[in-house]
Amino acid sequence: MQGNDRRRVWFVVNPLAGKRTNIDLAQLIRDHASPTHLAYEIHFSQYAGHSSLLAQEALAAGVEAVIAVGGDGTINEVASQLVGSSVALGIVPFGSGNGLARHLHIPLEPVRALQNLAVYSPYTIDTATLNGRPFFCTAGVGFDAHVGALFARSVRRGFRSYVTTTLQEYFKYESHRYRLCWDDQSLALEAFTITFANAGQYGNNAWIAPKADIADGVLDLCVLRPFPHYVMPVLGTQLFRRTLDQSPYLDIHPVKKVVLECDTSVPTPLHIDGEPLALEGPFTIAIRPGSLRVLC
Repeated sequence: MQGNDRRRVWFVVNPLAGKRTNIDLAQLIRDHASPTHLAYEIHFSQYAGHSSLLAQEALAAGVEAVIAVGGDGTINEVASQLVGSSVALGIVPFGSGNGLARHLHIPLEPVRALQNLAVYSPYTIDTATLNGRPFFCTAGVGFDAHVGALFARSVRRGFRSYVTTTLQEYFKYESHRYRLCWDDQSLALEAFTITFANAGQYGNNAWIAPKADIADGVLDLCVLRPFPHYVMPVLGTQLFRRTLDQSPYLDIHPVKKVVLECDTSVPTPLHIDGEPLALEGPFTIAIRPGSLRVLC
């Protein structure tokens, strides 16, 4: 392709990703993003939320795609602005979990991800919202949200640190009671975690919903009920072997819209695409079928 045939894109880059890996991200893009196929600009975010503003500017500039360079938080900020538009999301993964990239089989090696942008075509996926906040992989409450909040405050990053935090907190954590309402069903229960899965995994190939389809128009509502301590190693193995749906402690329901209420008077810890939040319920979670184009 030459001239006007090149795809016009903006790269929205989280500079912290480069600092963690000691990589010059701008130079990496210049070295491996094909100038024959892409007419691009590089923009660095400067603070939390800035990636969303840059994505809005890219939309106003008339680009064909916005490429998020960073982790799941950066991808969420960028993608949130592209939902419902014709502008595609591109991903160059630089996070610790990389849940959406893994689900869509986008290479985790940044060089390959950049090179493949020249040949990728847009693929339409579903997105979802929690009280109006978009998410693309998973959202939820319970133990995973509790660990995610602690991990976000930790100075140590990476998968090993996450596992360490998980093991430290497991024996101290107390499950909570919740109420779930969808269609004509109402369910009151105690749960260890409740996950709303658009994609099948949290990240790091931890598959909470092994059969989730990111383009089927439904969410997988995953309820992991309290379990004996001796079952934890089995559940952990199933989580990473993509067989957790075989556990008698996990119930999965296909839903399009669900309301979650928590039996607590304080803000509920939850996560959206791995990013911790504390909000007051009730929470309404809904699918938005076919609402985002992704280069993959």
